[in-house]
Amino acid sequence: MATVLGYPSIVSPGSLSPFAEFLSLFLDRYNKICGHITKLTAKLKDLKPEDEFRIKMTDDVRRRREEKGMMRLEGGDEAY
Repeated sequence: MATVLGYPSIVSPGSLSPFAEFLSLFLDRYNKICGHITKLTAKLKDLKPEDEFRIKMTDDVRRRREEKGMMRLEGGDEAY
């Protein structure tokens, strides 16, 4: 398997422009992060709704996703 910037890549070296290789790597990592967040939220949903840990972690995950632009801010008019 080829690597781009030291990370595994699904494209062969030299087949894409440097920007396209960077974009491919970025999207791979972004999709992995989104997958981890999805798994985490599924585990949080297994906890009781009134569980203090669930409430704290849910708020923390929501806040971090809003800060990173991965989720629309509540009441915001920006379109993502």
